[in-house]
Amino acid sequence: MAGALAAVLLVLAVREPRAHLFGVARNPEKFLGGRAVQFEKWNAFSQITVAPASDADHRWIFIDADAATRLWSGEVRAAGTQAPRRYPEVRVAALVYDLRHDGTALIIGPGGGTDVLSALAHGAPRVVGVEVNPIIVNDVVRGKYAAFTGDLYRDPRVHVVVDEGRSYIRRSPEPFSSIQATLVDTWAASSSGAFTLSENNIYTVEAFDEFLQHLAPGGIVAVTRWYDASAPKEFLRLIALGRAALERRGVAASDVPRHIAIATDNDRRATLLLSRDPYPPADVALLQAKAAEGGLRLLFTPRLGAAAAGGAAEDPLLRGFLEAPSAEEALARLPYDAAPTTDDRPFFFYNLRGRQLLSMFGRLGGLEINNLGIALLAFLLLLSLAMTLLLVLGPLLLLRRAALRGARAEKLRVLGYFLCLGLGYILVEIGFMQKFVLFLGHPIYALAVVLATLLAASGTGSALSGWGAARFGARGFVLRVVGVLAVLLLLYALALTPLFHALLGLPLGVRAAVAVLLIAPPGILMGTLLPTGVRAATAAGPDLVAWAWSANGAASVVGSVAAVSLSMNFGFTLALAAGVVVYLLTPALLPPQRAHNQTP
Repeated sequence: MAGALAAVLLVLAVREPRAHLFGVARNPEKFLGGRAVQFEKWNAFSQITVAPASDADHRWIFIDADAATRLWSGEVRAAGTQAPRRYPEVRVAALVYDLRHDGTALIIGPGGGTDVLSALAHGAPRVVGVEVNPIIVNDVVRGKYAAFTGDLYRDPRVHVVVDEGRSYIRRSPEPFSSIQATLVDTWAASSSGAFTLSENNIYTVEAFDEFLQHLAPGGIVAVTRWYDASAPKEFLRLIALGRAALERRGVAASDVPRHIAIATDNDRRATLLLSRDPYPPADVALLQAKAAEGGLRLLFTPRLGAAAAGGAAEDPLLRGFLEAPSAEEALARLPYDAAPTTDDRPFFFYNLRGRQLLSMFGRLGGLEINNLGIALLAFLLLLSLAMTLLLVLGPLLLLRRAALRGARAEKLRVLGYFLCLGLGYILVEIGFMQKFVLFLGHPIYALAVVLATLLAASGTGSALSGWGAARFGARGFVLRVVGVLAVLLLLYALALTPLFHALLGLPLGVRAAVAVLLIAPPGILMGTLLPTGVRAATAAGPDLVAWAWSANGAASVVGSVAAVSLSMNFGFTLALAAGVVVYLLTPALLPPQRAHNQTP
């Protein structure tokens, strides 16, 4: 029966790209809406669709039916690429090329090529695009729509690679005249709460520091994000990242404003222009002229004299923050969290303070889309705790089942041991997943490598547990394993980041192999602990084994949500350290050794 079912599923999977028997229903609230779909393809982390636009000179590429990028026709490029500039968001994003267009321009997330066209139009001699989604590059721009775009991504001046932007920049020896990222994100994960494990790692202090390191003298990092003049939460965090990266490179707080300019399209978007070196007066004057020519507004420019002193059109909140003597003190006065995000806590779109979490359920209707996932996460935590009490611990403790009769204290300790194993394992697993995202270049790769390696290694450890328990006794074996595991995990917490920096230039396959070698040892150690506990549960009472398994599984479910909550508020290193602390409790929870050498 299993073989027949597998064969049926295989046939359906092979036919699905053409038959579309299991199509996902359209959500009219998403940006794709009711547009006619001309092209559709899925991969492991996205759905890509192409649909017509209101104007014939471009199409829309939709990522997960919501985030979108324009795909321009070849006639637009042949005519001088002026058509895209009719949109103010294109003009504000292209300001960087008014200032820097003599060297290589690197674009993170070029999508359909709007920023590529802007760079070419300003005379950039070489454009490097780093796009994480292979469907957009290979199936859309170089594939089905190559003729429509005039083969933009095969232009001899354009070099587009499928890679994660930050990983590519780290490995590149080339200095860039500019590094640009325009609205690089998608709400598809954040609206479901899943974004907590797939944050875009280009929005961290370490990322901005790396961008500045890879700029040529006078180079500029240009990042375009959403801007709300009434409460610029997201954009304030963006410039906080820029300020933190500059200060990390030794720029004095009083000199930070000389490195930053900000412009808006007067709609919903703004561009941060972060210069590696202080802006000279000529750049500021040119920026003012180009902004006026394009109908844009400058929210902040360096005060370099009366002609560049700014005015009423600027954003006083942004200027006040950039000119404040202490960024931490300025941000602490805000009613929301705009502190710069880091690799250890990379949740750029999470702007709730800890004290606001409890009041969140009373205002679900007013939550921003970026914080909606937080509400779902908190709800999942409460729900999983309630279901654990109702379906696992409640029946066991309140109904006094036979499993707890006799040696009750010993049996409760065994259950506590299994609860700690489930919680500790998931804390370590999720901590590893995030740590390895940067090394492997994408959350999908980290999930696959970490999860597969941990499961295989844990199975190996389970096979070895009988030998260890027989030689050292159950408690002695657990004590030794946990001691080695704690030292190893703490060493990883300190050493993984510099090790990843040193090895990031290796090919993806080699990096995956290195990841397997790093993950396997703690996986083997963690795998030995569960069978040892099963032996202890069997010795305490055979009926206890099923309850022990259920307690372990419930702790894994609750722990997965708790691990993400810990990571979001305190960082992944603390979540990993919490896993170490939980594991350190396990030797004390095993009952005194007596018949633990029995096999289940």
